[in-house]
Amino acid sequence: MRLIGITGQTGAGKSTVCAALAARGYPVIDGDILARQATRPGSPLLAELAAEFGEDILINAECKMQNAESFNLENAELDRKLLAQRAFASPEATKKLNAIIHPAIAEMARERLTELNAPIVFLEGAALHESPLADDCAMFVAVTAPEDIRLERIIARDKLSTEEARLRMSAQNDEEFYCDIADFVIANDGKHNLEEQLETLQKILALLEEKPRRKKIEGVISWIFAIFYISLIPMVIMGIIAAFKLDTLSEDSVPPILQAIAIFFLLILTFTLIALPVQIVIILLNLRDAYKACRLGKKSAVKIIRDIWRKQRRKK
Repeated sequence: MRLIGITGQTGAGKSTVCAALAARGYPVIDGDILARQATRPGSPLLAELAAEFGEDILINAECKMQNAESFNLENAELDRKLLAQRAFASPEATKKLNAIIHPAIAEMARERLTELNAPIVFLEGAALHESPLADDCAMFVAVTAPEDIRLERIIARDKLSTEEARLRMSAQNDEEFYCDIADFVIANDGKHNLEEQLETLQKILALLEEKPRRKKIEGVISWIFAIFYISLIPMVIMGIIAAFKLDTLSEDSVPPILQAIAIFFLLILTFTLIALPVQIVIILLNLRDAYKACRLGKKSAVKIIRDIWRKQRRKK
């Protein structure tokens, strides 16, 4: 299973992209839904949030602070709008918010992943790069849109004033940051065809899925070639011995061990001759992928796949 992170600035249209991916049959985990579940009424996270951002972000008289270190959370609810005003007031405040809720979101997401039986799963989140799930992602897809479009979307979606929306936008990294950390970029600005970009992403994912199968075949072929070259050593030794004793050796006098080595060498030579055209086909397939890659995306598919495999090797 590969986890693909969908990230980007607020208002860029990550949910729109995820909805389109879901329509294509891909499972999608919504980070915002997980965040709401993690901060549901009565959640122990509410105490940490209240301690950091103020007791008044909790609604209901019963949840008022009993002492300096504890809250009665039985009926506590989160005033999300007030929390957003304070948490998005600065990048530092946003980081404090993420530090509190990201571990819980990561745990819930991993539980959800164990329930899914799919080769590729998408996870949406604006700050995935800062979460514990960052290392779990095989690749990142950044969704971008111009600032004025994002502003309109945020105001309409969250019923915010222009000032509140701009404050929330300013608490995040700029577009260049998301493009730099992403392996693939989708422009959701109304000018670029979204479906065509998703088709390109699917082609890259298809190439990515071909890679492990091809790697296994390449691994077997490499072992065959390695055994072939190693078996050359005793064959050379046997040849030297035969050269010095050519007049005294006969078919009956050749030691059984040398006969066995000769038969083994012939078998390996046969396998090598069979594997050689397969290796040539694999090389041609890799060249085909390189040709396809030069026509795909802002970053080439070859670079994307290479970076992903490097990431996976580092994890191992």
